[in-house]
Amino acid sequence: MILPTYYRNKIYTEEEKEKLWIEKLNKEERWVLGTKISIKDGTEQYYKTLKEAREKNIRLGYGEVKEWKTEQYEKEKEMLKIKEKPKPIKAEDILWDIHETTPNGWE
Repeated sequence: MILPTYYRNKIYTEEEKEKLWIEKLNKEERWVLGTKISIKDGTEQYYKTLKEAREKNIRLGYGEVKEWKTEQYEKEKEMLKIKEKPKPIKAEDILWDIHETTPNGWE
């Protein structure tokens, strides 16, 4: 559901907003000037369209984007993906936990 920024900030907590952002990143699609671009096959077309959109904004007098770094964006995107991935559980860990605990005071 698309909501204005004010309502999104009131409704969602920081963790929920982060999860929504991760979901958007995982869709592997980006929007530039109302054009949907798939990045499943690579990001070349996305960055080309983004560059053209920035040049258009400058021509129209909207100003320049200050120091937008592609490498930093890619690193942050990867960190979000890593943060979201669940840790694999090993069978040994589960068995160890079962033997270490006793139900409700059994000795």
